[in-house]
Amino acid sequence: MHKNRENWIDLTKGFACILVALGHFFSSIMATEDINGFVFLQWFVKTVYYFHVPLFFVCSGYLYQRINIKNRALFLEKKLVELGIPFCFFSVVKFILKNHVENINDIINIIFVNPIPPYWYLYILFFLFLIIPQINRIRISLILLLISVVLRFLEYKVCYLISRSMICLIWFVLGMVICQLSKLPKFCEFINNLYFGIAMCILFMVSSTIEFVYDINNWVTNTILTLIIIFGVIIIFRNISSCFKLTNTQVIGEYCMPIYLIHTFYCVVFKEIINMLNMNFNFITIIVGAIFVVLGPCVLYYIVKKIWIFDFLFYPAKYIWKKSWVE
Repeated sequence: MHKNRENWIDLTKGFACILVALGHFFSSIMATEDINGFVFLQWFVKTVYYFHVPLFFVCSGYLYQRINIKNRALFLEKKLVELGIPFCFFSVVKFILKNHVENINDIINIIFVNPIPPYWYLYILFFLFLIIPQINRIRISLILLLISVVLRFLEYKVCYLISRSMICLIWFVLGMVICQLSKLPKFCEFINNLYFGIAMCILFMVSSTIEFVYDINNWVTNTILTLIIIFGVIIIFRNISSCFKLTNTQVIGEYCMPIYLIHTFYCVVFKEIINMLNMNFNFITIIVGAIFVVLGPCVLYYIVKKIWIFDFLFYPAKYIWKKSWVE
């Protein structure tokens, strides 16, 4: 693997992971509570849903293009283990806790046909690894990006795997393109300019707020806004990483997976606690809940990661994969 770790990737993934957890927590409140007095929650959920998952795909595409895969078959086997075991285990646990399982077909359905949120990301990510090769020429990558843009705007009436993959393909390929463009001096000038990043984030915040206020939901403007905020976030975290000379950001990356995999359980637990105490959701309980949903999985993983069987559920490849697939 690369000795020179790009710390901005860890920062970006950590940021996106927190937004995913908060988005699901706030959405769960909105689904069951009267939140007319909390317009901020509605704005926050609509705003973060523009880009939190696309950020994950951009980071994944970037890292995929960056590594030098010498054995693609071994790489795919490793990814199947790395993504498949957490996907299957936590999907089944969540489904059983939430639904009445009548037969094994229900389990087969959520694993192979219709994955449940938030675990669909792992399902789609593996499929993109499977169908998209590494590309050495930037022109070919740009052509693939153009094709993915066209596919993004088509209407699909096929299976979940194909439909969702074509929607997410644009962001995965964008990550690959950014990785290749990062070798060009002019692009580096752009992506290392903090002021560009700040301007993009401000433009996104203003534009997304306008869309929220006037209830605009247009897939073209949504995609453009997603593109703007993705570059804004990447530029800002690249600059933060370089300006403050951050090290050991792999700790942030390490806790992303636990937050992503189990934050929904903490959402349910916190709502049950509020109900048991006969409390209502207000500003204070929402803030406490947000902290609980983000930090709770971190605390739990910190406790259980020293026990290999529990750590295995989050990072199985550490225990059962020893073969080298990169140079």
